[in-house]
Amino acid sequence: MAQIARTRRLRLLAELHETRDRAALAAHLRPFAQDTVILRGEFRRAEAVIDTEQRLFSFYGAATQVLDGGELMLPLPAPDFDAAAPYGLRHLLADTARLQATLQAILRASATARVSLLAPFVTTVQEIAALRYHIERAMRTLAARGLCFDEGIELGVCIQTPAAAIGSRALAEDADLVFADVGALARFALAAPPVEENRSLWRDARPLVRRMVELAVGNAHAVGRRAVLYGETVSEARELAHWLAMGADALAIPAEELPRVARRLRAGRD
Repeated sequence: MAQIARTRRLRLLAELHETRDRAALAAHLRPFAQDTVILRGEFRRAEAVIDTEQRLFSFYGAATQVLDGGELMLPLPAPDFDAAAPYGLRHLLADTARLQATLQAILRASATARVSLLAPFVTTVQEIAALRYHIERAMRTLAARGLCFDEGIELGVCIQTPAAAIGSRALAEDADLVFADVGALARFALAAPPVEENRSLWRDARPLVRRMVELAVGNAHAVGRRAVLYGETVSEARELAHWLAMGADALAIPAEELPRVARRLRAGRD
């Protein structure tokens, strides 16, 4: 599987989600132990803050034990969306204690594996600056506890709104990686439900969404950053040629879909 997941022009990254079954996590991760994996944890507002660090570090730690030279990309867990609260990174920045606990779990995992940190729903460079402040604060806390971490951990920004796509050049300059969420860009550009709930609207919106993704990818490359695409429709057969044409560096695909997408990419080159 890990060998199939690599392509000459476009890399495929496996996307996995948190599970309490460590044996199941290891089984799902093992085929990609030498590759790059996006591993998503969950944001549980009901749990005690101290439990956030312990639970997430246990989850991430179980994954690092399976890796054999591979890399983990760890998104900050997205909070439950609340109509009365801001989305994404601003929501996380408002919950300082839980954000610190989450960052400390990710940083602790970086001591034993190659780890990158991904920030959701970034819209301004000020948000990136605020997050970097919290990362440095988490590093100081861990150092005071005598715990190890990667001081040079990379920070990726997730482009998920039209505002972020328009401002993606400045966001890319302040980050190390750029992730364009195709599904979120479609939803927020059109004030629409998820793609799977409104396929006809998505068909009509393809040119607009592709333009936003192309803008984000181009801006990332203009400042020397890698551009990764993920989200709803990113692995659809009719879209793969467009992602190749615009020069995306990688696609993040649910692990179970990787063989199908890899076969289609190989067939397209034959």
